[in-house]
Amino acid sequence: MTTNGSVNFSLNFTGDPITDLFLVSTDAVHFAVHRKILEASSSILKHAFEDGQLYEDDQTPRIYLAESKDVVETLLTYCYPFLMPRLELSFPESWDNIIRPAHKYQVGPALEAINAALRLKTESPSIAEHDLQAVVFASQCGFHDLEVSATRRLLDEEPSTEEILCWIKRIEAHSPVEVQPKVILLLHQHQERAQLLRTRLGQRLASSLTNFNHAPPDASHLCDCTFVGSIWKLWEQSRNFNSVSQLEGFVKRANAELESLEGIANGRQKESLKEAGKVFKELLEGVRELSEALVGA
Repeated sequence: MTTNGSVNFSLNFTGDPITDLFLVSTDAVHFAVHRKILEASSSILKHAFEDGQLYEDDQTPRIYLAESKDVVETLLTYCYPFLMPRLELSFPESWDNIIRPAHKYQVGPALEAINAALRLKTESPSIAEHDLQAVVFASQCGFHDLEVSATRRLLDEEPSTEEILCWIKRIEAHSPVEVQPKVILLLHQHQERAQLLRTRLGQRLASSLTNFNHAPPDASHLCDCTFVGSIWKLWEQSRNFNSVSQLEGFVKRANAELESLEGIANGRQKESLKEAGKVFKELLEGVRELSEALVGA
C-alpha cells in the first residue's frame, strides 16, 4: 500500500494518466482502475456505472465496495489479463476470498478460473467434500458441465446425509447454499433405486441356483451345494459395494473367481456360473445407468 496525500492506494493500482475511476475497499484503500476494463469484466459493475451509482466528490468518480482491500485486490487481478494469477483454491477460505465476490460482481474471468480450478479437483482422486463445493458453485454460477461431473462423483462416493449437512454448514458460514435439498434427494433416490435393482437381480440369481435342489440326489449333489454356496457368497459380498467405482472393482474380482470355478465345473454348474456373471454385469451397468439418469447427463 502507498499513500498519496491523505489517500491510501493499493501498490498494484496506484493509477496512470488514463485511469478514470477509484474503487474503495472497506478499509479505505483506493484502487485506481479503468472503467472500460471493469465494464468488460463485470456485468454488475457495468450496470452500476450505467445506473449512475458513482460518488463524484472530486474529479475522479469512485465506488465504495463492501469488501476488504485483499479481496478487492484479488478480484481486480482477474479483470486485468496481464495480472491474472494461477488460482489455488483453499476451502473454506476461498469462498470469502474469491468465489463469493466473483459471483456477487459477476466477474467473468474470475468465475472461469474458479470453474477450471474446481474441474481439476473433480478430476483428481475423489474427495466428496470438494465435489460438493463444486456442485454448489456450479449450480449458483451456471456451469452445467461441472455440476454434472461433480454430482456424478458425489453419487459414486455416497456420503451420508449427516456429512452433506456438515459440509453445507461450513459453506453457509461464507456463502448462501441453494442446492442442499437437491443433492440429498439425489443421493436418497440413487440408494433406493440401486436397492430395488439389487433385489430384483438377487431374486433372479436365487431362482437360478435353487434349480440344483430339484435335481435327483446323486454323488455330485454335495459338489452342487458347494458351487451354490460359492456363488451366493459372492452375491452377498456385492452388497458391500454400492457405487460404480466400487462395483467395477468387485465385478472384476468376481469374474476372476467365477472363471476359476468354471475350470472344475460340470455342465449344469457352468450354466449357473454363466448366469451369475450376467447378474453381476447387469448390476454394474444398472447402477451406472441410474447415476447417469439422475444427474441428467
